[in-house]
Amino acid sequence: MLRLIIRQANWGILGSVFAFSIGFFVKTYVIREVGTSNWGAYATAHTFSVIADTFLSLGIPLTILKFFPNLMSSNREKASVLIQKILKFSLFISLGFIVSMYFLAPYLDKYVYTNTENFSYLLLLISVHVPISIFMGIITSLYRSVLKIKEIILYGTFVHVPLRTILTFIVFQYSNNIVNFVIIEIFTQTLVLFLLYYFYNKKEMKLISRESKNSFKITNDIIKYGKNIYTNSLVSLLSSQSMAFLLGVMLPSEYMGVYSVLLTVTTLSMFINKNLRTVFAPIISKLYEENKMSKLNEIYKKITFIVNTLTIPFSIILMIFADEIFSWYSPSGELSIYKAFYLLSIIAILSLLRYTLEFTVQYQSH
Repeated sequence: MLRLIIRQANWGILGSVFAFSIGFFVKTYVIREVGTSNWGAYATAHTFSVIADTFLSLGIPLTILKFFPNLMSSNREKASVLIQKILKFSLFISLGFIVSMYFLAPYLDKYVYTNTENFSYLLLLISVHVPISIFMGIITSLYRSVLKIKEIILYGTFVHVPLRTILTFIVFQYSNNIVNFVIIEIFTQTLVLFLLYYFYNKKEMKLISRESKNSFKITNDIIKYGKNIYTNSLVSLLSSQSMAFLLGVMLPSEYMGVYSVLLTVTTLSMFINKNLRTVFAPIISKLYEENKMSKLNEIYKKITFIVNTLTIPFSIILMIFADEIFSWYSPSGELSIYKAFYLLSIIAILSLLRYTLEFTVQYQSH
């Protein structure tokens, strides 16, 4: 089982390294072209879309990871009915959100984001990310439920990242408008979503089909778990996005641009932890359903050792070479004065220890 986790996680880590390596240069290029202020406006709008996505997704992706692996093994037809209900519900929520934002964006621009000029159109455009993100969360959870991490990386990284890079460098030869970057992202993410949907629908299970005679009633244990996950996601959202939201509301967009760069470099240190947890989640669900707690405990200890051994030294290396990294984003060296990066790195390490503690508490309590 551990070999399976490592093999699948290797794809995740490879994809993360590839995405960050290319994305680092793309982000540097875009920031230099549009300026820190315009990038800050983009980051502010993107923070809003992340908050909206968390509220509207209702914890569904993680609920799928909990119950879908076992349901796929026991009754694929019922699993298909459940996913179709989820997709229809998500479509209804997404359409409602886009229509609402068409009317709300000018008011948010005027009364909430008062420090960001001409923000209404950019906010509305980036809001399109929310429906895409909702459906992407569902489809990637389905892939993770059957341990198809490789497919997520192939289409979600090795197709999306090069295509976005090529289009960005072509378009920004003729324009330095941040809106063009948003349009490129929407186009490439929609294409990836279509590819993931198409191949899952073809190889694993029909996601859209005629009404089945079989029905699936969402049981109380699913609802209860979904509510707990949703509550936890809101708490996590508060801790992870509150600072970015407040900066976007209270300060000029230039400061948000600086914060975005600092945060990007900081989160690099967590990519190993993130990818191992991505693979570990469906395996936890499967072993727990099979009541193999000793096996689960053994795998958890090994994964924790690997994550801590690789992540913490990497975070320290990033802090040592912080000035050199920031010089890529700003050759003038102005970013190097923001020593908050070191504080953010320490927070990232503490977050790693928090994840470790959460796993311990959650699975020793069963």
